[in-house]
Amino acid sequence: MHTLHHRSCILVCRVWREARDRIVGFPGRYHAWDIPHQSWLYNSNYSCELSMVLTGAAFFHKYYAYLYSYVMPQAIRDMVDEYINCEDIAMNFLVSHITRKPPIK
Repeated sequence: MHTLHHRSCILVCRVWREARDRIVGFPGRYHAWDIPHQSWLYNSNYSCELSMVLTGAAFFHKYYAYLYSYVMPQAIRDMVDEYINCEDIAMNFLVSHITRKPPIK
């Protein structure tokens, strides 16, 4: 489990103020298509490669929460409810789809 420190929260907030259209947070995660195995690879190692950040320690504009709740297809929200812990994947994809930008760790 990642320990959340006050100074880390302050830093994330300051970074987010400079990039309010992005999700800014930690820890980061990386996903990619694994060609040899023909499946998705999901890496939670602490590295510089990332394609999403976990939403438990992330800053994002409240507009994205609105889009997530009222615009994102119901089928995606139903899947999040079924699997319980995939909201970070859905939120990262939503924001990246709209902005065409990756999150910031």
